[in-house]
Amino acid sequence: MNLSLYAVNAFIVLDTDGHRVLAKYYSPKGRSHLGEPDPNNGLQSLKDQRVFEKGLFAKTKKPGGASSIQLSRCFLIYQRRYRRYYFI
Repeated sequence: MNLSLYAVNAFIVLDTDGHRVLAKYYSPKGRSHLGEPDPNNGLQSLKDQRVFEKGLFAKTKKPGGASSIQLSRCFLIYQRRYRRYYFI
């Protein structure tokens, strides 16, 4: 895994009910030329993204949890502020 500036693959904001407020999924240019698989390959459709976001919310909705998790080959950092969840 290449941990560089291009390691950010998504920015997601969910409300307190787990509904999407904003989501941006990134596929950095040139990643295939580096021989690395695209980490968002399984999240190309809106349906797959919604399932992923539902799993995120289910795993992070409990108060007092950690500020980082691992979910389906992704390492996520999140913060809950002002009745919103912010995921990177």
